[in-house]
Amino acid sequence: MPTISNIIRSATRTKNDTLKCLTFCRENERYLRLFSQCNCEIYIIPKEGHSGWKKTVSSLPDNTFVFNNEDGFVHSRPFFDCIIANDRLQEFDIALSISTSLHLPIITVDHVSRKTLQKLPAASTVTVTSPLEARVGDINICLSEDIKKSWNTNSQGISIAIPPYIDKEAFEINGHKEGVVVDNNVPEQIMGNLTAKLSEFNLTPRFPEHSLENIKKAKVYINTWNNIDIKTLEAMAAECITISPRTPETEDIIEHGKNGLLFSDISELPEMIRASESGSYDKILNKAIETVKEKSIDQESFVKKWNQVLAYISETFFLRN
Repeated sequence: MPTISNIIRSATRTKNDTLKCLTFCRENERYLRLFSQCNCEIYIIPKEGHSGWKKTVSSLPDNTFVFNNEDGFVHSRPFFDCIIANDRLQEFDIALSISTSLHLPIITVDHVSRKTLQKLPAASTVTVTSPLEARVGDINICLSEDIKKSWNTNSQGISIAIPPYIDKEAFEINGHKEGVVVDNNVPEQIMGNLTAKLSEFNLTPRFPEHSLENIKKAKVYINTWNNIDIKTLEAMAAECITISPRTPETEDIIEHGKNGLLFSDISELPEMIRASESGSYDKILNKAIETVKEKSIDQESFVKKWNQVLAYISETFFLRN
């Protein structure tokens, strides 16, 4: 029985054992690549219908292993120490099922706030099967203090803010920038509206495997979501003029005309893009880079903070010899 096996492992672990983390790979290879530098081994459940790891985005670390899309993978390898849900909306239910079966603590990683998930784009195909308030891990990692506050509405679990690491050297710019890149999670209906409104521009969806090169070449980056996520911060680091919807959450980070642009309706986008391409907003790029520095941490701090979380999991949930 997997549960019994994991309980036995819990009782026989030693202080030198490496934590084995079960998680998901849904277009977050760069985040997992950095996480792989922590004191752990990573075992990945691939997204249904996908290979699980795009090597064009990042090479697969030596301590990271991807399962095939087979129903029996959990039972074939029961010795895990925790499960990480990178998306509380889409991954938490399956994480909870595995947690119950294998007697594992859950770590959630919140890239967006609770308020953002409650007002998903109209064309989203995500179905909420249980209340967001009930989707609480044993430890909840948030990418900012603001995201942490939005979720911290109950006494369950421990919430910690670990800002993202943005590899600014990866976004060093060489040469002329032109064109418009749109984030790769745009619902079909919204993308259709954008394409129709922006037919005069060179509009490129930002696919994960090409995202680094796309934003390094682009003059403008359009974020269609209600928050400023890692991808938008990466675009700002790459000296793209970023344009986001005007919401209370984007206004917490973006000052219109100072470090980015905000729109209330997509009909405003053509004029913003024309002005951006003509150089009218080039003055905001330095402030945008300063914002990235404020909202992210260095690589060493990222790894150190995550190692503290893993050490807590190890000490709290497992008996040690």
